[in-house]
Amino acid sequence: MLPRKNRPHVIELCGLPGTGKTTCARSLESEKEFLSNRIQKGIAVCMHPALFSKGFIHIIHESVRTGTARLVRYKISLLCNTLSQYHRVIQTGGILDEGFLQRILSLLEERRDTSDMKCLITSLPLGENIIMVEIQEATFQRYTKKHIRRMLGDAYFTEWKKVLKHNYITLKKALDELSIPYTVYNKKT
Repeated sequence: MLPRKNRPHVIELCGLPGTGKTTCARSLESEKEFLSNRIQKGIAVCMHPALFSKGFIHIIHESVRTGTARLVRYKISLLCNTLSQYHRVIQTGGILDEGFLQRILSLLEERRDTSDMKCLITSLPLGENIIMVEIQEATFQRYTKKHIRRMLGDAYFTEWKKVLKHNYITLKKALDELSIPYTVYNKKT
């Protein structure tokens, strides 16, 4: 985890669409007077070229397996969104509901071991508080047939879900081994 001195307090949420990140963020906003930082892509990519370059190279490397330009564009869009939010939240403090841990999960195409996850985690800036939103099977219902991951076929989507679930567990194990505290949030509880 990259250190940042004298910075505003940042809460980072991690979880797939439909797991409850926004619900959790709204709860935190009302309880703690934090603000979510949902902003548009843009200048943040230029403000953080090293983070963008690292993510871009990773996207290209990981996407070789699927070989689809559309998936690469989708992943670059996700990366740009995270950089935009990160740029704003490090200036003002608040809730980063699509942070770098989120991107580790959404960009990986293959199962990773704990050692790989630890390398990824320690190379990225993280929030002071991390909330891991539990993945539930109902989460995947939000991926309609028009979503790029579904358009790659049922076999791809089924395998991606397995990879995602594996990497989520591995990510939590890596955080534990690095002694990085996090809270688990379950939308149903």
